[in-house]
Amino acid sequence: MKNYFFPVWVLLVLAGASACSHKPGDDPLPATDRHEIGSALSADQYRVTLYADSSKLFTGFNKLYIKIEDEQSSPVSDIELSLLPEMDMGMHRHGCPVNPPEYRNTSSLFEAAAVFTMPSVDGDWRIHVLLNDDTVSFPVEVHDFETKVVGSFSGLDGEKYVLSLCRPAHWNVGLNDITFTLHRQEGPFAYPEVLDAIIEMTPEMPSMGHGSPNNVHPVSIGNGYYKGVVNFTMTGDWRMHLKVSRNGTVVLEDAALDILF
Repeated sequence: MKNYFFPVWVLLVLAGASACSHKPGDDPLPATDRHEIGSALSADQYRVTLYADSSKLFTGFNKLYIKIEDEQSSPVSDIELSLLPEMDMGMHRHGCPVNPPEYRNTSSLFEAAAVFTMPSVDGDWRIHVLLNDDTVSFPVEVHDFETKVVGSFSGLDGEKYVLSLCRPAHWNVGLNDITFTLHRQEGPFAYPEVLDAIIEMTPEMPSMGHGSPNNVHPVSIGNGYYKGVVNFTMTGDWRMHLKVSRNGTVVLEDAALDILF
């Protein structure tokens, strides 16, 4: 497994991101419900294994899990760990928003997330795991999800934003919790979380020409996550129209994401 080295500014971005914590809430899945993406030895002889909730990675929000083991196959928690997805498009490279790794005692794993902004058909994705002064890298294939669950938008304030839907395992007819992530793009590898946005959500069913009542606008729950309640009155195609404001000013007028179930 090759070691990779990154410019100092990239490492500084990662160091800052690693100080953040994961989304509150979800308990980790049992180990048997995760899918191994890859496993490799670091230069310091740590075994690094990368898992995901699904056997495939998709555009948009993906939970990731990292197991670090020493030479005796014991789990390691006391280690400096960062995550850097990177897409090589030939002429240039870029990353994507991440939820930095945080250790969970209940599973002996580091839990993280990546918001892939485009599929592998446009280039080659790798997930770099940076631990102490070493890097192990996993080539991954990112598939295009069936609906638009992530978007990069130019804000009316001159900023660039990445808005993503956190997909649950299943949607149901009736009331559902719904969570989004919101990040700014400051550079090819810099995606700070947006903590101060106000989001207005308007569900619409385009094929039927109606919306739904009793929805609750998403509100910040920390670390770039916004959680609300959506009411699906029937199965089919749903579009989430999202108006985003900051400091009393609308920055995204209609950032739409789609759900089909």
